[in-house]
Amino acid sequence: MIYTSTNSIFPDQVVPEAEKQSAEYGLAVGRAIEQEWFRNNSGQNRFTVNFQNFNRLRLYARGE
Repeated sequence: MIYTSTNSIFPDQVVPEAEKQSAEYGLAVGRAIEQEWFRNNSGQNRFTVNFQNFNRLRLYARGE
């Protein structure tokens, strides 16, 4: 059984290979990745949270 989520921002993965090889499908995947990492509506996006956490851990490791 193939499970597809209707809440996902990513395009449907259960499509023919010919459609997956199109430029439009690739652009839709790229836009979904960009939205997931950089354009979160909650104010905190994944890139910023990961960067801040990495920086906090680096400062801790240096004893600052």
